[in-house]
Amino acid sequence: MKTAILIPILIIGSVYHAFAQQSTKTRHMTISIIETYSGRGHDPNMFINRDDTAQVQKYVEFNLKVKAKDVEAAHENQIMKLLEPYYIDGWKLVTVSSAKILGDENVSRFFFTKDK
Repeated sequence: MKTAILIPILIIGSVYHAFAQQSTKTRHMTISIIETYSGRGHDPNMFINRDDTAQVQKYVEFNLKVKAKDVEAAHENQIMKLLEPYYIDGWKLVTVSSAKILGDENVSRFFFTKDK
């Protein structure tokens, strides 16, 4: 009789303990880089949206003084330098999207998560 009562109590206790262990809170962050090409030059901006803070806007200047054949590689390298501090801080890249809007604007979005 005691074992018939003890076994369900142990099962319920172990199930509760297993679910209590999995209660991690995941934080989310989206970084948007908007690049505008106009007659006056290249004006990129970076917007950082996190679920625990208000939106932060930073001015980003791409300094692409390289040969024409190396422009794409230099551009990618500078984007990686912008995102590197977030990788070091433990953020994990989930998805990336890119779109061209209004003919002269490119938008790149990077969606990150981080377990607390």
